[in-house]
Amino acid sequence: MALDNSIEVKMKEQSRQNTPLVSINMITFNHESYLADAIEGVLNQKTNFPFELVIGEDCSTDSTRAIALEYQQKYPEIIRVICPSSNVGFIKNLQLCFQNSHGEYIAYCEGDDFWHDPLKLQKQVDFLRENRDYGMVHSDCNWLVQTCGLWRTVKSRNSLKHGTIPQGEVYPDLLKSMFITTCTLMVRTNLLAQFYTSSLYTPRYPVGDRPIVLFLSKLAKVGYLDESLATYRRTPGSYCNTDYRSLLRKQNQKIEMDRDIASILGASEMAVSNMEQDNHQMLLFFCLVSANKGEFERTLHWLQKHHPSFAQSHKVKFWTKLIGSPLALSGYVYMRTMARELDLLFRSFV
Repeated sequence: MALDNSIEVKMKEQSRQNTPLVSINMITFNHESYLADAIEGVLNQKTNFPFELVIGEDCSTDSTRAIALEYQQKYPEIIRVICPSSNVGFIKNLQLCFQNSHGEYIAYCEGDDFWHDPLKLQKQVDFLRENRDYGMVHSDCNWLVQTCGLWRTVKSRNSLKHGTIPQGEVYPDLLKSMFITTCTLMVRTNLLAQFYTSSLYTPRYPVGDRPIVLFLSKLAKVGYLDESLATYRRTPGSYCNTDYRSLLRKQNQKIEMDRDIASILGASEMAVSNMEQDNHQMLLFFCLVSANKGEFERTLHWLQKHHPSFAQSHKVKFWTKLIGSPLALSGYVYMRTMARELDLLFRSFV
């Protein structure tokens, strides 16, 4: 029996209204102390469209999964928790969240970050609707850092670190410096789908956001909202706040990743040269502070061959002396760490 036409139209309208316009992808692992903040930041969003929260819980060893499932039970119309049977890693976890998303746009918020602006989603959707040639949009952000045993907020950290943020066709700029903070990012789903069928999607890479934003920046323009909409939490043990030996290993992986990106997406000879120099300069620093003299010498030899002017700089000459003196090196690492903490502490009061 055919449905009455008015009833059929009403059912289609209800279906359209219930389909989320935005899917928030939230990967989480051992975030029991922070996950509620992340979820509440999403639930507090004020929008004129429906959205969904897809949580990828990667077999945490603490109560993270229980917290996520409790929120799902309380808000089943908004929240769905994806629970793999074994730990899959953050890159595969991101893909699982994407595969279970239904929105026209994807927004990101990892389980230890949160959105402090309740209009974050609305502002970014409005931007992408008004700018059809833009494939993604991000914003400034705050940092929540632990200094002197207390959590403190550093406001507008992205602007403090990078200065003026470029917009539009920014692929060359992103190759040089990653100025997009993932918890501020919103992308078009149809463009992101192309990334997951590309050779840049691989679990070999140390990070998941850089390949995504570079790939999408080749397909469309990138927008920036010059206001802080989200908070990045610099948690102990996170990727950017871990021990130097681990960072040394990940920096080697990043060098391989960036070479792949430049080869697959294309880059000028000058851009590749600058990227290689920056990456090896950071690698040399991590060799220094982790006291890995053998890899320090190998990296220095590479720089002497490919970037002799930097290899002969006063900075590198100073580092070369430090690597041969364990006591002086320990003092340097301590003083540098203290200087970084004091800088963050100062900026939290600005």
